[in-house]
Amino acid sequence: METALLIPRLILADHTPEQAEALAEQAPAWKAAPETAVTDLAAVWSLFREYVARNGPERIRASRAHAAEAGRAWLEYRTSCPLEPQRIHAHRPTSSPGQPSHRRHITPIMAEI
Repeated sequence: METALLIPRLILADHTPEQAEALAEQAPAWKAAPETAVTDLAAVWSLFREYVARNGPERIRASRAHAAEAGRAWLEYRTSCPLEPQRIHAHRPTSSPGQPSHRRHITPIMAEI
Protein backbone atom coordinates (compact mmCIF):
# COMPACT_ATOMS: atom_id res chain seq x y z
CA MET A 1 0.00 0.00 0.00
CA GLU A 2 2.81 2.40 0.82
CA THR A 3 4.26 1.97 -2.66
CA ALA A 4 0.89 2.72 -4.26
CA LEU A 5 0.47 5.84 -2.12
CA LEU A 6 3.78 7.09 -3.49
CA ILE A 7 2.37 7.22 -7.05
CA PRO A 8 0.24 10.38 -6.73
CA ARG A 9 3.10 12.13 -4.96
CA LEU A 10 5.42 11.29 -7.84
CA ILE A 11 2.80 12.67 -10.24
CA LEU A 12 2.62 15.85 -8.16
CA ALA A 13 6.41 16.03 -8.54
CA ASP A 14 5.98 16.19 -12.35
CA HIS A 15 6.34 12.51 -13.22
CA THR A 16 3.81 11.08 -15.64
CA PRO A 17 1.59 8.32 -14.27
CA GLU A 18 3.47 5.87 -16.50
CA GLN A 19 6.83 7.01 -15.11
CA ALA A 20 5.51 6.87 -11.54
CA GLU A 21 4.26 3.30 -11.95
CA ALA A 22 7.54 2.30 -13.63
CA LEU A 23 9.37 3.51 -10.51
CA ALA A 24 6.91 1.63 -8.29
CA GLU A 25 7.53 -1.56 -10.23
CA GLN A 26 10.99 -1.66 -8.69
CA ALA A 27 9.43 -2.49 -5.31
CA PRO A 28 8.62 -6.18 -4.69
CA ALA A 29 5.43 -5.19 -2.84
CA TRP A 30 4.13 -3.43 -5.97
CA LYS A 31 4.49 -6.59 -8.02
CA ALA A 32 2.49 -8.56 -5.44
CA ALA A 33 -0.36 -6.04 -5.17
CA PRO A 34 -3.67 -7.04 -6.77
CA GLU A 35 -4.36 -4.78 -9.75
CA THR A 36 -7.95 -4.04 -8.75
CA ALA A 37 -6.87 -3.14 -5.22
CA VAL A 38 -4.36 -0.61 -6.56
CA THR A 39 -6.96 0.94 -8.88
CA ASP A 40 -9.50 1.06 -6.06
CA LEU A 41 -6.95 2.69 -3.77
CA ALA A 42 -6.22 5.29 -6.47
CA ALA A 43 -9.93 6.06 -6.70
CA VAL A 44 -10.41 6.39 -2.93
CA TRP A 45 -7.25 8.50 -2.58
CA SER A 46 -8.40 10.81 -5.36
CA LEU A 47 -11.99 11.11 -4.18
CA PHE A 48 -10.88 11.99 -0.67
CA ARG A 49 -8.66 14.79 -2.01
CA GLU A 50 -11.57 16.01 -4.14
CA TYR A 51 -13.84 16.01 -1.11
CA VAL A 52 -11.36 17.97 1.00
CA ALA A 53 -10.76 20.40 -1.88
CA ARG A 54 -14.47 21.23 -1.76
CA ASN A 55 -15.29 20.91 1.92
CA GLY A 56 -12.06 21.09 3.87
CA PRO A 57 -10.49 24.08 5.57
CA GLU A 58 -10.07 26.96 3.14
CA ARG A 59 -6.29 27.07 3.68
CA ILE A 60 -5.77 23.56 2.21
CA ARG A 61 -8.42 23.45 -0.51
CA ALA A 62 -6.11 24.54 -3.35
CA SER A 63 -3.42 21.97 -2.49
CA ARG A 64 -6.03 19.20 -2.24
CA ALA A 65 -7.53 20.23 -5.59
CA HIS A 66 -4.06 19.92 -7.11
CA ALA A 67 -3.65 16.51 -5.48
CA ALA A 68 -7.05 15.42 -6.82
CA GLU A 69 -5.86 16.34 -10.33
CA ALA A 70 -2.85 14.07 -9.87
CA GLY A 71 -5.14 11.30 -8.68
CA ARG A 72 -7.42 11.70 -11.70
CA ALA A 73 -4.38 11.52 -14.00
CA TRP A 74 -3.34 8.28 -12.29
CA LEU A 75 -6.83 6.81 -12.62
CA GLU A 76 -7.03 7.84 -16.27
CA TYR A 77 -3.74 6.06 -16.88
CA ARG A 78 -4.84 2.92 -15.03
CA THR A 79 -8.23 2.76 -16.73
CA SER A 80 -7.47 4.32 -20.16
CA CYS A 81 -10.57 6.42 -19.71
CA PRO A 82 -10.64 10.23 -19.31
CA LEU A 83 -12.27 11.31 -16.06
CA GLU A 84 -14.31 14.41 -15.62
CA PRO A 85 -13.52 16.44 -12.51
CA GLN A 86 -16.29 16.52 -9.92
CA ARG A 87 -17.79 13.18 -10.90
CA ILE A 88 -17.75 9.85 -9.10
CA HIS A 89 -16.71 6.94 -11.29
CA ALA A 90 -17.22 3.28 -10.53
CA HIS A 91 -14.74 0.60 -11.43
CA ARG A 92 -15.93 -2.19 -13.76
CA PRO A 93 -13.53 -5.16 -13.43
CA THR A 94 -13.21 -6.16 -17.07
CA SER A 95 -10.28 -5.63 -19.38
CA SER A 96 -10.05 -5.47 -23.12
CA PRO A 97 -7.94 -7.96 -25.06
CA GLY A 98 -4.42 -6.70 -25.59
CA GLN A 99 -4.53 -4.26 -22.68
CA PRO A 100 -2.44 -4.68 -19.54
CA SER A 101 -4.55 -6.11 -16.72
CA HIS A 102 -4.52 -2.82 -14.82
CA ARG A 103 -6.06 -1.00 -17.77
CA ARG A 104 -9.69 -1.35 -16.73
CA HIS A 105 -12.78 0.39 -18.04
CA ILE A 106 -14.91 2.51 -15.74
CA THR A 107 -18.49 3.64 -16.03
CA PRO A 108 -19.56 7.11 -14.86
CA ILE A 109 -22.22 7.09 -12.15
CA MET A 110 -23.07 10.74 -12.78
CA ALA A 111 -23.31 11.55 -9.09
CA GLU A 112 -21.74 14.61 -7.58
CA ILE A 113 -19.53 14.20 -4.53
